[in-house]
Amino acid sequence: MKNLKYFWLFVTCLTVGLGFAQEQKELENKVKLESVIKDLNQDVHLIAEASKTQVSVDGELNIEYRLYVSPSIGISGWEITEKPSYEGFDFETIKLENLKIENTTYKGKSYRMVVLRKDILKATKSGDYDVAPLQLQITAEVADATKKLDELKFSMQEVTTTIVSNTLKINVKL
Repeated sequence: MKNLKYFWLFVTCLTVGLGFAQEQKELENKVKLESVIKDLNQDVHLIAEASKTQVSVDGELNIEYRLYVSPSIGISGWEITEKPSYEGFDFETIKLENLKIENTTYKGKSYRMVVLRKDILKATKSGDYDVAPLQLQITAEVADATKKLDELKFSMQEVTTTIVSNTLKINVKL
């Protein structure tokens, strides 16, 4: 009977120890994932660009939503989670058949850029308007420095995060 008590005490201690180790590993993974997402948010940018910031009533302007991605990041998927709102405008979204990737510079760094969405807006009434941002959920492939395969190769980690474009200010005059 005494041996049975020691056995259960051993099993209990082992279970608690393994549970603590598992929680510690999950916490480390969460911290690591947060760090990867923070780095990802510095390497991926969604930028809204307007052809004009001032237009007259019945005038038109174009808005492009451009995704800038660092060469060290791979985007494996994206989905619009919140569309921009265009209060004070009628709009038409241009269907983009083939997304064209361009090498470019953004804020002094090299990026790959693709236009994800293009909208044509026609002003319906005068005033100052804020074009609410476009929001995307992206799935990215990032190098996992903790899992080096060899000197030049890294294991890739899939990360999903949300990015939001900037807000545009448009002035519509009579």
